[in-house]
Amino acid sequence: LEEYACVCAEYGVKPHWEIWHLGALWNLEYLTKKGLIAKPYWLELLFGTPGGTWGPPTVEEIDHRIKNLPPDSVYSVTARGTAGPIGQTRMLTFVIIKGGHVRLGTQDIPYYTDGVPAKSNAQIIERIVRIATELGREIATPDDARQMLGLPVRGGK
Repeated sequence: LEEYACVCAEYGVKPHWEIWHLGALWNLEYLTKKGLIAKPYWLELLFGTPGGTWGPPTVEEIDHRIKNLPPDSVYSVTARGTAGPIGQTRMLTFVIIKGGHVRLGTQDIPYYTDGVPAKSNAQIIERIVRIATELGREIATPDDARQMLGLPVRGGK
């Protein structure tokens, strides 16, 4: 991890850290104490993928992880597999309300509703954009996202 962090810094790459469980935050803390990762931290919290890094796809688990994130973190949540399409929508709506960001698409859950395959990624994304907009959240542009992450916007602005 140290070598990875150093190579990212050398080439100007903003590392994206996957947080599958709270133990992953230990690695992040270790690297930050060594000064190997620049703020803001870019974290992806993942839920619902069976295996050794599994985390239950629940609102309670999301809230627990969010409460343990280091300051200066930009985070998004991905609900996969066992969350199901309805659980994914509920979880990501919660994240939007909490001020976080979301990642979704057919690569995570290929269904629009239980038993009904999504026609496309656009169909799934349009739903979450509609929910976010109705909750008063603006949808970030690529330049907005770069600014949030402390990266230069296109054109060097």
